[in-house]
Amino acid sequence: RQLKIIAVLKSADGWMSGSLLRENIGVSSRTLQMDIKAINEKQSGEPLIQSNNRLGYLLKNEIALEQELQAAGRQQEQKSYGQENYVHSKQIITLLLFEKEYTSIGTISERLFFSRSSVTSDLPQVKRIISRTPGANLLVSAQYGLKIQASENVKRIMCMKTMQSRQDYHMLFSEEEMEQFAINQKKIQAVLAEVFTRNQFIVSGEAYHDFARYLAVCIMRSQMGFPVTEEEDSANEMPGGLAAELVDEIEKVCAYRFKEKEKQNVEARLKELNMVCKETDIQLDMLQKLEEFIQRVQEETGLKLQVERDLLEVLSDHVSRMELRIQNGRNNIGNHTKEMAKRYPLEMHLLRTCLSPVLNTEIPDAEMGYLVLYFASAIERNRRKPDILFISDQSASSIYNVQNKLKGFLGERISGITVIPEYLYEQRKEQYCRNYQLRITSEKELVLKDASFTYLDLFADNEQIMRLGRNVDKLENNYWKETEEKLRKKYGTKDSLYLIEEVADLDDLKKRIVYEYPEQKVSKETIGSSRLSMTDHEQDGRNKIYRIYLKKPFSYGGKQITEVIAAHYGGEGDMIEFFDYVKELLGGQS
Repeated sequence: RQLKIIAVLKSADGWMSGSLLRENIGVSSRTLQMDIKAINEKQSGEPLIQSNNRLGYLLKNEIALEQELQAAGRQQEQKSYGQENYVHSKQIITLLLFEKEYTSIGTISERLFFSRSSVTSDLPQVKRIISRTPGANLLVSAQYGLKIQASENVKRIMCMKTMQSRQDYHMLFSEEEMEQFAINQKKIQAVLAEVFTRNQFIVSGEAYHDFARYLAVCIMRSQMGFPVTEEEDSANEMPGGLAAELVDEIEKVCAYRFKEKEKQNVEARLKELNMVCKETDIQLDMLQKLEEFIQRVQEETGLKLQVERDLLEVLSDHVSRMELRIQNGRNNIGNHTKEMAKRYPLEMHLLRTCLSPVLNTEIPDAEMGYLVLYFASAIERNRRKPDILFISDQSASSIYNVQNKLKGFLGERISGITVIPEYLYEQRKEQYCRNYQLRITSEKELVLKDASFTYLDLFADNEQIMRLGRNVDKLENNYWKETEEKLRKKYGTKDSLYLIEEVADLDDLKKRIVYEYPEQKVSKETIGSSRLSMTDHEQDGRNKIYRIYLKKPFSYGGKQITEVIAAHYGGEGDMIEFFDYVKELLGGQS
């Protein structure tokens, strides 16, 4: 995010207001200020970003900028090579996918230049990754070693997931094989771009890159002696016009002949790709299921999701394609699922406990990361936002003009604008002061009489409206600070803290803390290697948060858990604010 701030300011070619920068980055004023402070603290000399109360922010030090971008590039490289992307585990899986028989730990160690102990310590993670692909199993033999059991088509899909960058497979193949794979991938990308554009079949950038890699993997594996057989239980659909056109074009540029079964798999993959710019296929049965999900959320939690029709239609298309992927064992690649668990605990919980039952499908972690962002925008509409009271005795047309300017600039940061004449305000002053914290007026005399009003000229320029935007930010920050303090006093007491020596498993832990909520309304997410988040809802009128620390870890989902945060929402107070506090505890951002 800090790199994004630098990039946005670099493209501004001058000063940029805090409000505009905040909107570009998609964060609150408080978060923006903290990020800019962190950026400047990295500089030994002159700050990289200059700030001015009136003008906003300016990217000042070009030399420091170049150094910052280079450092960020190195950091991103290291990050992508680190634990977060499971590089070692992906390399082990890729090696096994290109072996027909069992492979010993010693052979894996020699070929990947890992120690035997390193390979052994990576095995639980290898097993977890493989288990996420339906139809794939890791066979472990004390005598022979390891082997992945799966159909050839499933193995190709797994290769697509594990061979995302050259570092994932550079030790497994010759330079010639890697070069040919890279060339084919580029040629296929060019074909996809041309054919998709010509047919107005516009998929997301991520789906485009994944599909190109899948097709390059198909060619590579066939040429290395891993063909798809006609007996395989994979796709059985005749290729349509688009699939046939793609296959013809790819065969020309890559000098490769697709088998009939491969063509059928291409058709199946096309139907699963996430779309962006196209007339959405409105799935009426899926629309009905999504409406059932929204109704279920309201009945069980009291939260009324504001999902607009256009979002529902996009979701119906996405979830229908997701169901196809799940049924065929071709889940999306999920790189940010654990971050999602920290940042979007409410969305994750509602999808697990309310959408999965409606679909009668357990949503895989990798797919969850995509759905969360759709529903985050719907939940954001339910968030408490300030109302503006605008008092004016001017003409209706003048007022309309100002209203439009305010709505255009402040957008979804405000709930609404109420316009009344001054005489009405004087009659009901106490009521209006109680209901509206942000009050503006076009009447100068009123500003002199009441300091709580902000003056706004009927022909207000951008600077005036920007100042008003800063007032909105202050209100939001002050409200969250007050709310957070109340929640901390309520849930941060000694009663919510548990220090436990040892438990046998999660069920044993639940008994110890008397956690007795219905299992179908409980969602669980592991965060990192040692934390577990457990969330539930039931309308019993009382919220509760448990913070549990264990001296000895217990095993859950292949992780060794030493800390558990359990949040029970019982319908007490605002659900979104409650989960914002849970987010703070989990280490996400409010």
